[in-house]
Amino acid sequence: MLGGFFAGTALLVGFVFYELRAEHPMLPMRLFRHRSFSAINAASLLMLLGMFGSIFLLSQYLQTAGGYSPMQAGVRMLPWTAMPMIAGPLAGTLSDRIGRSTRRHGGHGPERRRPRTVGTHRRAARRLHPPAGFVHGLIPALWVGASAVALAAAVALLIPRQRKAGGPAAGLAAGSAPAGAPVTI
Repeated sequence: MLGGFFAGTALLVGFVFYELRAEHPMLPMRLFRHRSFSAINAASLLMLLGMFGSIFLLSQYLQTAGGYSPMQAGVRMLPWTAMPMIAGPLAGTLSDRIGRSTRRHGGHGPERRRPRTVGTHRRAARRLHPPAGFVHGLIPALWVGASAVALAAAVALLIPRQRKAGGPAAGLAAGSAPAGAPVTI
């Protein structure tokens, strides 16, 4: 697991060095000089790290300690993973109309667990990995995920307020595209 982390870090560093020297880079590194671009990307990375890391661990918890099958655990996690698909477009529309909001919203409490009948294959897994041991490791892992999401909220506060006159990408890629060409971020 740590090997993948180190390999990913090395590949990311290599990508940045390549892009800095490339004549036509896929991702111009000068974009990261803009505070809004850097803050949005940092906040997104931290939010996804905390949120989806927690979702993975909680689905394992539902299977190990709750006795649910992988399908049952996945169905119980579906509202949490589907919510960004619903809230994302709505948040984008609202932010275009009213600007950046500094309000924070808390999460919802854990789902109520029902007692389940555990099959023989689940009993064997429980002998190898008792639920108490999993919970003992889960709690600090969820605190790390919550801290990443809280840090993402703090970084999001660094995003400069948008000016209505120039639009969302005004000045971000100035001089890099011909006049009238669409600018994508």
